[in-house]
Amino acid sequence: MIDYFLKSPASKITLEVFDPQQKLVRTFSSDDQHQEKHPPVPIAERWFPKPEVLRNNPGMHRLVWNLTWGNSGEPSPDDESEYRKPSGPKVVPGNYTVKLTVDGKQDTQILKVVMDPRSPATPEVLQRQLELGQQIFGETLEARRALAEISSVQKQLADVEQKVGEQIQRSSRLWQKLNRKLRKFSLIKRANS
Repeated sequence: MIDYFLKSPASKITLEVFDPQQKLVRTFSSDDQHQEKHPPVPIAERWFPKPEVLRNNPGMHRLVWNLTWGNSGEPSPDDESEYRKPSGPKVVPGNYTVKLTVDGKQDTQILKVVMDPRSPATPEVLQRQLELGQQIFGETLEARRALAEISSVQKQLADVEQKVGEQIQRSSRLWQKLNRKLRKFSLIKRANS
């Protein structure tokens, strides 16, 4: 959980989380649009996860970060996809830098993620898990981008097919009309010969 206080309303807020090597882990912004669209299933609304939203009105606020890597805040063609966006891997224990930017003014704090004392995993195992998780996450995003492109191309092909079909029908009617005129002309020519 990340708590922050605003004395007055802010027009734009961003919160960035960096790992110990200063790689961007996750970005949140008050500009992010969160649409509450859920699949039509018989499940109570309270069971769906709440979107992580940065509030920009005055007062005390809390952002609950699920400790996962994101797509670095970059919009992707898949952002409008249906209900399931892939989730990045969980971060490993360590000191992370949280940078809060409110209307251009920055403040940074260290956020310490600690190991669950019940877990027998070693730091090396967790690091290997993170690397594999990042590889899988990256390939999943690439696959979803490819699927979005395929869907777009399929739609374009369907539109072209419809237009070509209409043109073929028009051409066929013109061909039939021309063929009738040619037959009529040949009948007139035979009758005159």
